[in-house]
Amino acid sequence: PQPQPGVQRADLRQKVWAAAARMPARPRRLLLRRELEGLSYAQIGAAMGMSTEKVRRRLHRARALIRKKYAQ
Repeated sequence: PQPQPGVQRADLRQKVWAAAARMPARPRRLLLRRELEGLSYAQIGAAMGMSTEKVRRRLHRARALIRKKYAQ
């Protein structure tokens, strides 16, 4: 039998959190502020002392890193 959708989501959530925990603090913080807190690039930049363009670039790298960590 197939697992229930709620069980699958819980398993996915657990795997994503585990991947995030294996990331360095700064890219993890960027991802959390964007994806969980819903902050804009400008808001993240102001909070972390960097330009909007730098936030965009670092988020791109952070997303690539979490995909890599998730696959491990």
